[in-house]
Amino acid sequence: MNVPSKNLTVCLVSDQLAGGGAERFSAQLSIFLNQHQVDVHHVLVLDAIEYDYAGTIFNLGLIKNKHTGFWGRIQRFKALWSYFRTHRFDVIIDTRVKKKFWQEGLIHRWVYNAPYVLMVHSARTEWYLPKGNWGARWIYQKAAAVVAVSQGISTQLREVYQLQNVQTIPVAVTTFPQEPQHFLPPFILAVGRMNDAIKQYDRLLAMYAQSTLPSQGIRLVILGEGGKLVEYKALASALNIENTVHFPGRVSNPGLYYEKALFTVLTSKNEGFPSVLLESLACGTPVIAYDCPTGPSEIIQHEINGLLVPDQDETAFIAAMERMISEKALYLQCKDQAPASIASFTWDVIGAQWLEMLAKIR
Repeated sequence: MNVPSKNLTVCLVSDQLAGGGAERFSAQLSIFLNQHQVDVHHVLVLDAIEYDYAGTIFNLGLIKNKHTGFWGRIQRFKALWSYFRTHRFDVIIDTRVKKKFWQEGLIHRWVYNAPYVLMVHSARTEWYLPKGNWGARWIYQKAAAVVAVSQGISTQLREVYQLQNVQTIPVAVTTFPQEPQHFLPPFILAVGRMNDAIKQYDRLLAMYAQSTLPSQGIRLVILGEGGKLVEYKALASALNIENTVHFPGRVSNPGLYYEKALFTVLTSKNEGFPSVLLESLACGTPVIAYDCPTGPSEIIQHEINGLLVPDQDETAFIAAMERMISEKALYLQCKDQAPASIASFTWDVIGAQWLEMLAKIR
């Protein structure tokens, strides 16, 4: 493994260090790099810090809070330009979702003054690159690397955008501290934000209601928060499952729930490389997921550590949940194989890939 020397300086450009998996990745990568003698800086677009991190913070969100509108945008651009001229970075890693691609052209061509890495965390590649491949090549042709978190995303980037400098480095699994348990199973688990319809919790509630799980006394627990929570609670009542569905909100240690769940379900329209599946398997809990773009098929070994269901096939998903309950031998095998099945996604493995890439770029 190529380990960069102490004087390697890396800048992680992120939307924030709070909220979701991509943001948590930036925080965890900073800790890993810092542990391996890399000097880390963070540039944050929004003033939101929740996860533990290592390094120095440059918080553009503080400027945004004071100066909004067009003038505020100019102020932030000047501050960003000045920061990159004051600090000489060896590599810039950009993990942000992009919205204004004319702005990205300016940033990548005239602000970034070091080799940079573009990260793509979702199968919704239009969140990171312009829809036209000409625009993507114009903005990102100078990128030292384009890193996708799944093989499926890498394929999209090569085939749709005709980018050549693409490589896959998956998300590493997060482990959680063990604490005393204050609730009893049996329940199945779903985890994720409720700000949009991507997780499709309305469909999960409907499938759970149609299954035999409620009549067997098996509850559904959905962790997370967001604007659609009220809607989901109302739907649970309309489906007459309000007494068996629980919404604890966002919890500080989801590992407590992963460990006690019978299995974890994922019903998303699309993903990137769903850390929820990794976290569940790390806790020894099998998983059931749609074979949606992208990620589940690269994590789930069908009937070994969980069940992979044809994408958006609700009948098959209901059958998979009931199968995991009724077929004890299958369930126990998946549970037994779960932790070992993600050995290639530990930070020792994934972090080594980042160190090797950074050493080559430098």
